[in-house]
Amino acid sequence: MQLVKLTGMKLGKLMRTARESNGWSLREAANRLGAGYGHLCDMENEKGSNPTVATLYRAHRIYGITKEAIFDAAIKSLRSTKRAKP
Repeated sequence: MQLVKLTGMKLGKLMRTARESNGWSLREAANRLGAGYGHLCDMENEKGSNPTVATLYRAHRIYGITKEAIFDAAIKSLRSTKRAKP
């Protein structure tokens, strides 16, 4: 498996881009990831569904994203979420 380093994206955008580049539907990706369809949909749409470290690690392996890229994206998403709250 070739690891892809996508940078500068929030987690949802990164996961959607990686899923689409693998040619997977949302349901197929959720099954591969071991996550619920709704949970993955929320993650991709940045709707407050924060994944666990274990989920991020599985996504790194399954989607073929470098660990650095996926954890950087997760941190970027968390930071923007904290800023958005009053």
